Amino acid sequence: MDTRALIACLLVACTGPKPHAEVVTVAPSPVPGHERVTLAVRNDGRHGEVTLEITLRGASGSVLHDTHHIDVQADERISVVVDIAAPADAYTATVEAQYPD
Repeated sequence: MDTRALIACLLVACTGPKPHAEVVTVAPSPVPGHERVTLAVRNDGRHGEVTLEITLRGASGSVLHDTHHIDVQADERISVVVDIAAPADAYTATVEAQYPD
């Protein structure tokens, strides 16, 4: 970004996406050895890249983490499906959506 663009961005309080995500479902994936996590992602800001940090917690006590990057448009609402490699178990999931600085 050149200096003029950076100054213009700062003057208008340039911000990126303001993402929010929640887990809709966790179920066995059609891909063997994976769990399918379906997420609802809402962006209340500008377009850009969002990082989704997904955590699976198994009934057996196992904890798995996965990072997924998506591009979102301004004020967009989307459904995202992520297949995560995981041994068979009953899982619950949490997700955090962040705009990388």
